[in-house]
Amino acid sequence: GTGSYEDYPWEDFIHQRFGGNSYTRAPFLFYFWTWRETHTSQGVLASYQQLFTGNGENFASAFKEYLVWNYFTGNRAVTNSFGQSLFGYDEAGITGFPTATLSATHTTYPVNVNGLPFDHLVGRMIRLRPPTGLRDGLEIQFNGQDGVALSAMWAVRFPDSVSWGEIPLDNANDGSFVLDLRGASEAALIPVVTQTSGSNFTFSYSINSTTIAECSPGDINADGALDVTDLVRLVNIILEQGEPPTPVEICAGDVNGDEAITVQDVVQLVNIILQ
Repeated sequence: GTGSYEDYPWEDFIHQRFGGNSYTRAPFLFYFWTWRETHTSQGVLASYQQLFTGNGENFASAFKEYLVWNYFTGNRAVTNSFGQSLFGYDEAGITGFPTATLSATHTTYPVNVNGLPFDHLVGRMIRLRPPTGLRDGLEIQFNGQDGVALSAMWAVRFPDSVSWGEIPLDNANDGSFVLDLRGASEAALIPVVTQTSGSNFTFSYSINSTTIAECSPGDINADGALDVTDLVRLVNIILEQGEPPTPVEICAGDVNGDEAITVQDVVQLVNIILQ
């Protein structure tokens, strides 16, 4: 079309991610507009694909990363104490920078959802809050429509950084992934259609909390034996005495497997030790 303001973030992403974010030169954008100068009848998406191919990059991979950048904008931007962006757009957290719209927010698990259908070059941004209780991860089962160029991106926000990647999908666009949310404030599931035509594509997903830390119930100090030292540490954890418990200690402290550390776990551990 004629172009409008909403086209700007895409070219801003291109410049910052691939063009060096310079204030004096913009090699990727210069390539694009120089190409357009001599290919005036070509569709603009084809020109963007040429931009990436001609510079040894991949349009679909770039577009998926672009959606991850867009998630961490506005009030979800990752910034330092000076308001400087630590991920994505360098201006992502400044006053007035818009916050990308969410499709859903999940705070309790399990969930089973049929996502809102979406079109080509569209993503859905699904916010995931860390599970409560002793669970420290989320297991995602994703099912996308067959025969579509579709990806399922994930991202995890930590205090001053972002970890992100892609859920491995099979030929039927199905896959699973476990997010490690230890120390994280939130996560995101971002399905993305990267093909340049088509509409009304479908997807669904289920998410459940899971335990990341590997442990042996009752073996609080992970020394391979259940004895009075484990019992003492378990009592201190319940009474909130001493050092804060590690993920492994929390995992092992749930002796009876009810996803809570209580006096019932102490009783269970005593019974095991006395056997």
